[in-house]
Amino acid sequence: MTKMTLATALVALTLQLGALLLPAKTCAQSGGPFCRLPRIVNQLPKDAVLETTWRNVEPPVQVCRVTNHKNLWAGSYSWFQLDARPGLTLTYGQLDSLLSAGEIAETTKVATVLLRYPIRARSFAEARRAALYRPRRLDSRRVAEEFRRFWSSLGR
Repeated sequence: MTKMTLATALVALTLQLGALLLPAKTCAQSGGPFCRLPRIVNQLPKDAVLETTWRNVEPPVQVCRVTNHKNLWAGSYSWFQLDARPGLTLTYGQLDSLLSAGEIAETTKVATVLLRYPIRARSFAEARRAALYRPRRLDSRRVAEEFRRFWSSLGR
């Protein structure tokens, strides 16, 4: 792994998990609403009980075993929007390209929506393969609606 790839992965992780790592006072001082926890579009069964550990597949894909359903895993895919362009929904690759091109900085404020979806798999290897494929087939209307709700809650 090159230094640039590692740095990019760390930036993405920081963007995605920043709300969990920053104390509330720091959030209020640095832009408030952007420090909210990511919104979640949950397509999992309502009674799904997830393991406590999410396994990284590749940015921004993670999987987690559902403990109370046989052969069911949860996939998680992150979508992003920039403060400066709230109508533009970005994938991790697009966000990474903007960062690499210098069009955004590591300090750019980013809103995140997590799409959680069920995966039928008997093992982590099967879940991993399915998790990489599934978000590319999904309609992102619900993700876009969550971003609209986020920006409207800011009074924009």
